[in-house]
Amino acid sequence: MNEQRIKVDTSFIIPTYDRFESLKETIKCIRSIPDDVNIWVVSDGNEKNAELLKTLPPLKLGIFKNSERRDWPYSINKVLQLVESRIYVPFADDITFNGKDFKNALDFYDQCFPDLDGVVGLGQDLTNFGMGAFTIFGAHYAESFPYKAVYCPDYSHYYSDQEHYLYSNSIGKYRFFDGINLKHRDRNERGGFLFKDKTNQLAHTVIAKDRSTFDLRQSKGLLWGKSFVTTSPNRRWPRNDKTS
Repeated sequence: MNEQRIKVDTSFIIPTYDRFESLKETIKCIRSIPDDVNIWVVSDGNEKNAELLKTLPPLKLGIFKNSERRDWPYSINKVLQLVESRIYVPFADDITFNGKDFKNALDFYDQCFPDLDGVVGLGQDLTNFGMGAFTIFGAHYAESFPYKAVYCPDYSHYYSDQEHYLYSNSIGKYRFFDGINLKHRDRNERGGFLFKDKTNQLAHTVIAKDRSTFDLRQSKGLLWGKSFVTTSPNRRWPRNDKTS
């Protein structure tokens, strides 16, 4: 789509690679929320999937495209930069939930942070995911980061959400909402995949690197938000990136 700033109320941001069928179920859930919600899907370097995305009903749905795979933190930061929203909900393409429960979560956010300067974590059906895996945050919170890059660009896939939680909690701007159950599609009760699709396989190729990056940043006392120091010479910023 034409990448110019867009102003909306609530924005779900969903990077996706090859989960078209589960993405449709996630979008169905989002559209069941009784509120003014927009959906931004990032086609993450898969041309076949990009063509499938064009068949989605276009109501309050926009599609961005990475010409090569860039993964979750980069794709989320890219949309944050381009969309001016009151509320942001970075999300995944394999999640289902009750729409009324999510409306309650959005109301809870407004009660906790009427100034739109804070983070609300969301409850899940799995216990082995971090407190920052799925969150809601507001415009003022996002704008406190350079280029609205809420997620540290040192990471490829994992641990950027963990730093997001650690930072927001450290400054007293994190609350948790347990009145919703985000359900992961095709996973067992311990969080393992019942089968591994290409998205899962690609993510697992970087888990060791991202863990090493997290440990390095922790050892140096770095926390994205308190400072904006990066440790990776190949950090990936969406700003002015001609490859996406």
